[in-house]
Formats: sequence, C-alpha cells, structure tokens
Amino acid sequence: MKKFVLPVLFLMLVCSSHAQHQRATIGIYSTTVSKSKAKTLGFENPYGSYVRKIYPNSGAAAAGLQAFDYVTGVNDEEVARHYTISDILSQYQPGDEVKVSLVRQNKPMEMMVRLGDRSNLKFARRTAEEDPFFGISPKHKRLPPGVDGVPVTIINNSTAQAMGLEDGDIVLTVDGNPVLDWHDIDPAVDNRQVGDPITVK
Repeated sequence: MKKFVLPVLFLMLVCSSHAQHQRATIGIYSTTVSKSKAKTLGFENPYGSYVRKIYPNSGAAAAGLQAFDYVTGVNDEEVARHYTISDILSQYQPGDEVKVSLVRQNKPMEMMVRLGDRSNLKFARRTAEEDPFFGISPKHKRLPPGVDGVPVTIINNSTAQAMGLEDGDIVLTVDGNPVLDWHDIDPAVDNRQVGDPITVK
C-alpha cells in the first residue's frame, strides 16, 4: 500500500499547480471603492470592481471594457462584501464566455467577455517617450463641504498649462468620467497614447 502514496501525492501536486496556472480572468486591473465614494458616484452596489486599466489582448479589451467602468457581477451573480469578482470567476475556465454586468457613466450595461488565463496577463513596458504626461500634481487644499474634485498644481511647459489650466484649479471630470480623488487621475492619463486628445472639466 505504501508504494502508492508518493505517486498519488505527486499527481495531486501537479494538478494543483496546473489549476493555479489556469485561473480565469476578464482581463482588468481594478480596485474597490469606499462606500462614500460609491454613493457619490451613484453605485448601488458598493462592492464592485472599479476598472483602472484594461490588459491588452484580453477578453475585456476585445469586448470594449474601459477604465472607470464599474463591474458589479458575472452571469447574474452579483459581487458582495465577501464575494468578489475573483470568487465568481473561480467557477469558470479560460475560454468560457460570460456576461459581465457593469456601470459606465451612470448607465447599467452588459457585455459578453471571453475569459482568459490570468498567467498570460501583462502590460507592455513604455519608454519615457511613449509614456503620456499631462502635467499636473496634487495640490493639498481642503475643498468646501459638498464640493467634489481634485485641486491641482500645474507643471510648466506641460499639456495642462497649454490647455489653460492654472494652479488651484479643481479637476472635476476627465473625458466625462468623474474625478473624486487623485486615484482617478492616473487611469485618466495612463490609458491613452501620447498625442491622444483629452477633455478636462
């Protein structure tokens, strides 16, 4: 009997390792938001995933998901406090097609996404010349109650200065997406190419 123990354990380890390399993913880099931010943005479910970046060559990229999309569920299963998108996707395999529920600029949407393998996700490295630069930094200034947005300092000889932004201006939206804190600035700039237009309110 003992001679069968080692091969069985080895087989179990191999299967476990293979399963780890086959974790299904939509292809998004996302974060959670606070309950207060979710309320301000009008998200009914405060436990969703706020998209920061889309991995290239992923199911999310092919389906048209974007930064600032707020993913709330998969195949009619909603995320909850202790039930994340990753928990839901653990039921699926790379190659499966799922329906992703999301909110984009206050509009509920659904998209069909072909799941990929998480181990294949990677962002291409950019050179300094390829990395978009807007030209703002945070200005530590307390806003009046009820005023949302991000106060900024403008960097000389930048796109922001050329647009006419000034020190102390409060950025409210970028390309129609609300900016409530500095974490909303990064995806607004990082998800574009040098030379792309940008609209700031």
